[in-house]
Amino acid sequence: MTLHHILSECNFSLQDKRLTWRHDSVLSLISKALQTQLEFINSTQNFCSKPAFINFVKAGSEINQKHNPKKQIRSHLLSNANDWKFLTDLPGTNYVFPPEVYSTPERPDILIWSPKLRTILMLELTCPAEEGIQAAKLRTHCKYMPLLNNISSGTAWKPILLTFGKEF
Repeated sequence: MTLHHILSECNFSLQDKRLTWRHDSVLSLISKALQTQLEFINSTQNFCSKPAFINFVKAGSEINQKHNPKKQIRSHLLSNANDWKFLTDLPGTNYVFPPEVYSTPERPDILIWSPKLRTILMLELTCPAEEGIQAAKLRTHCKYMPLLNNISSGTAWKPILLTFGKEF
């Protein structure tokens, strides 16, 4: 038996739910870390309607930190909102794709969405053998492409699909 056989083709592992257990174990760890980060982002990001302050400096002069104490803030995918909501498809969770976004029976592993930005992030975890990573990502994109298109064209929401994998 090879690792590829166990991870990809082994009927015993499939029937015994060993692959699902492995996937859900990895997803649970990622989910806890993401949820902690979202709680931090939601509690610390403050937004105002006035534009950011820009301090121009004359050519050849030095920047005086006393007059420009603001640090450059890096933006990221979760910037510009503090109303992020979170769902994960783990056993024992009451998971329903948010009906305010779109009505579908699809169940991506993790959903993160902001009603304010009308953006939904769909995260899908794959746990293939190393040589199957690219094929697994392609299968995932093909699986969710109709949902992405339906949300994009039928609603005011912006869907983003992110696939990530843990190879063994």
